Amino acid sequence: MGIQTGSFHPRTFYEAIDKTKALGLRYVESHPWQMLSPDQPSQPFDYTSPAAVLEAAKAKLDQAGVMMATCFFLSGKTEAELRKIFVFAKAMGSRCL
Repeated sequence: MGIQTGSFHPRTFYEAIDKTKALGLRYVESHPWQMLSPDQPSQPFDYTSPAAVLEAAKAKLDQAGVMMATCFFLSGKTEAELRKIFVFAKAMGSRCL
């Protein structure tokens, strides 16, 4: 069982990971309008995030023992945008969109 990180709105992605772990859950679905962390409240966490942000987010997930099993996106508008979404999902270890 898992939870969508947006369920913890207005909390950040990192805070949602901590709350997910505290609930004893191991899986999340990312929410595309969520900011990364309290330390970086204006940094979005989505497929447009820089590689360093994705690496740090993946490390946060791994440290918490939580997997980003899915990521929620309404849709890409172009093939290039869709490719970026799939690259994001793969980098985060997601198994589906």
